[in-house]
Amino acid sequence: MLRKVYDLPISKAATSLGVGVTVLKRICRDMHISRWPYRKRQSLHKLMATVQAYGCSSGQPQAAQSVCQQLQAFLDELLEDPDREMEARIKKLRQVGYSVDVSKGDIHRSCRSAET
Repeated sequence: MLRKVYDLPISKAATSLGVGVTVLKRICRDMHISRWPYRKRQSLHKLMATVQAYGCSSGQPQAAQSVCQQLQAFLDELLEDPDREMEARIKKLRQVGYSVDVSKGDIHRSCRSAET
């Protein structure tokens, strides 16, 4: 039931489900969901877009596609367990994606290390 609204902020998810935020939080606690997964999922969606854009511009779409498949697999796992900890390689890739300008090529190096 909640999975269909994980990609919405908690206030919009509560409205969509016809309950208040407090009630939704209580439901989440009962289901052992400590944090609403919206921000984590949005972060991964943005990272996938960044990796795809860099893969196209760098001429290395296979490497980008491989990394995106790994990120999509993790997104799918988050549907089952929203509290799942991000793997170290995904955290590193995310940090590089946000802190370094894509045009410098640092995303590409991270793509290679994320494949291993």
